[in-house]
Amino acid sequence: SQPELLSSKVSIPPSMTREGGRTSGYGPAMRGTHGVRTGADSAIAAEDALKMLKDGNERFAVGAPLAKHATSKMREALVSHGQAPHTAVFGCADSRVPVDTVFDAMPGDLFVLRNAGNTCTHAEGSMVGSLEFC
Repeated sequence: SQPELLSSKVSIPPSMTREGGRTSGYGPAMRGTHGVRTGADSAIAAEDALKMLKDGNERFAVGAPLAKHATSKMREALVSHGQAPHTAVFGCADSRVPVDTVFDAMPGDLFVLRNAGNTCTHAEGSMVGSLEFC
């Protein structure tokens, strides 16, 4: 029942509560016009993108992720409208740290670049060129 839930001692991430900024429902608002971020969506301010990353990481850390598998309509929207990630993440290629999972992100949210040793040179085909693409 609702009174039991409200009095529960279960830790709920602030990003999932009204106090944490939610205005309706539970969890983060649906991202993007098509449920995922595509080229049809407007840019997100850096401060808002950072908040989305922090909120997603908090949900991951407490075991309450909300990201779901992309539906066929979401995948079609990404193909039809292109990508518009709110954040580029440059990280290690270590398979034990799945970036999308750690930030509880959906396809289209993050532009992830991974390599061994986090080297970043100006050589042709380097990670810098990939970041410039984003």
